[in-house]
Amino acid sequence: MMRSQRIKIIEGLANKKQQAAANKMQIAENDWDVHREQLESLYRYRLEYQQKLINQTGVLISVQYIKEHTLFIAKITQAINLQQNTVTQFENTFKQRHIQWIQEK
Repeated sequence: MMRSQRIKIIEGLANKKQQAAANKMQIAENDWDVHREQLESLYRYRLEYQQKLINQTGVLISVQYIKEHTLFIAKITQAINLQQNTVTQFENTFKQRHIQWIQEK
C-alpha cells in the first residue's frame, strides 16, 4: 500500500472520529437546551402562582387558601431545585463533549 493511500485512510478515520464527536456534542447541547427550557417553564409557573397569591391580597381569602398556595409554591421550588441540578449535569456533559470534539479536530 502506498503512503498516500495510508494517509487517506488515516484522514478518513480521523474525520469519522471528529464527526462522531461533533454528533455527540450536538446531542448533548440539544439535551441541555431541553432541560433549560423546562427549568424556565417551572420558573414561569411558580411566578404565576406567586402572582395569584399576591393578587388575592386585600380580598377576603381563607387561611387554608394561603396555606395551600404556599405549599404548592414550595413544591414548585423543590422541582426547580431538582431541575437546576439536572441542567447542571447536562451542561457538564455538553462541556465534556465539546472538549472531546476539540481534541478530535
